[in-house]
Formats: sequence, C-alpha cells, structure tokens
Amino acid sequence: MTLTLRRLCGIGAVFAVFLLACTACGGGNGSQPDVSGVEPLTFGVDANTLTLTEDFSTEGDVSKLTVTLAAESFFDLYQIAGTLSYDAESLELTGVSQGSFLGDPPEVIFFHRTDEPGRIPFTLTRRSISAGATGRGVLLRAQFRLLTNRLPVQLVWLEEELVVRDSLRHDIRVSRPGGEGQ
Repeated sequence: MTLTLRRLCGIGAVFAVFLLACTACGGGNGSQPDVSGVEPLTFGVDANTLTLTEDFSTEGDVSKLTVTLAAESFFDLYQIAGTLSYDAESLELTGVSQGSFLGDPPEVIFFHRTDEPGRIPFTLTRRSISAGATGRGVLLRAQFRLLTNRLPVQLVWLEEELVVRDSLRHDIRVSRPGGEGQ
C-alpha cells in the first residue's frame, strides 16, 4: 500500500496534535501550564498567497520596470493559469520569462501570449506526474519600458480569474495581490 504525501502529512499533523495534547496535560496531576504571557506564532504571509513586486530601474534616459509574480507559502502547487494585465498607455512590454519555482524546462511547460497590448495570458504547469512545488519562489517575470513620467495608480495587476491546482488536479484557494482569495 502506497501512502501519498498528503496522507503522510495528515498522519504527521495528527501525531503532532496528540503530542501537544499530552504535553499540555502536564503529566499525572492534570495541571495546565500558564500561557498568559505567550504570544501566538505568526507568519508574514498567509498560506497560498500570490505576490506582485515592481522593481524600477534606469539605464541612461530609459526607465524600466520589472514585475515579478511569486508564490508564497504554497504546498503542492502543480499548475497556475491566469492573465497579468498592465496599463498599455504607460508601459511597453519588452519581455516575459518563466520563474523557476515549478521547475525548469523541460519539466515545466510555460505558455504566454503577448499579441494583445495590456494583457499577458499565461500558463505554467509541471510536465511529469509528480508532486507540485512547496514553499516560495518566482513564477514569472515581465519586463517593461516606461512610456511616460505620469504613472497611473495601478500599472500592473493580476486578473481575477485564476486556475491554481495541486498535483491531484484539485483547485487551490489562493490570496491574490490586491484582492480576496478565490
């Protein structure tokens, strides 16, 4: 019988809760530890969060912008598809490249289109039947040349409709940059 990674993680979580419960009981006398001064553990990013970062640079008299779409705190990310949109009046797309979070070619298939100004539809998926990526890392980068000095409030954004799946092809609920989870 083969146990999947999810089952092993579930078994590990149940065991950890059991050990925590046994430890909290304080042994035979049933006393509870004083936790009044203990702060709960917090992390900077919620699980399954997508982030967009903007990095401006200048070479001579040309201003450039690199936008990075990254995955933060993911477990078993196998596939993502969506559209990165941008203000075509303020930016000219100069390049799109795949990040290495899901893997490198040929183990990852990366499709994108750049024929419609203002939109970059993309798909990243692992090619082999294997577990998805866990942790954090770069999914894709888009490079732009700035066309104006008067920039709008929002230069680049991730469209609401996303497909995000794990290795069993189940949808993953994600927190999006500038938006609620889906």
